[in-house]
Amino acid sequence: MKKQLVGMIIVVSFIASFTVAPKAQTGKIYDIDVPFDFIIKNQILPAGRYSIGRLHEQNPDLLLFRSTVGKARTVTLTQRMSGEAPKVGSMLSFNCYGDRCFLKSVWVAHESYASKIVSGSLERKVKMLAEAKVVSLFETGQR
Repeated sequence: MKKQLVGMIIVVSFIASFTVAPKAQTGKIYDIDVPFDFIIKNQILPAGRYSIGRLHEQNPDLLLFRSTVGKARTVTLTQRMSGEAPKVGSMLSFNCYGDRCFLKSVWVAHESYASKIVSGSLERKVKMLAEAKVVSLFETGQR
């Protein structure tokens, strides 16, 4: 029953991402170039420039990733983790296993926490076969 409820919440959040007016996306948004294909949960996103931000200020744990050229987009539910935010700008951190890179966390400059992406089933399988290399990318511009 819990799995069905969580699944429904994720589906509703995903559908809402396509119908939300731009004004509702009031969270901090920044652009970042990702030079490789990457995976969020179990969804593969192509290399490219992405706008990343909070779907709603009232729920900072919902992040929207949207390609700036193309149709790739996803919404993901995150968990907050404490730590010191980067001073130079916002940052994405990935766990890479060979040529597969999984988004690990999102850091927004000057915030007191990061948003951690929970591993999907694909990453859990790959993790058993190889050691992760951590790759970090910094923002290229704020809006």
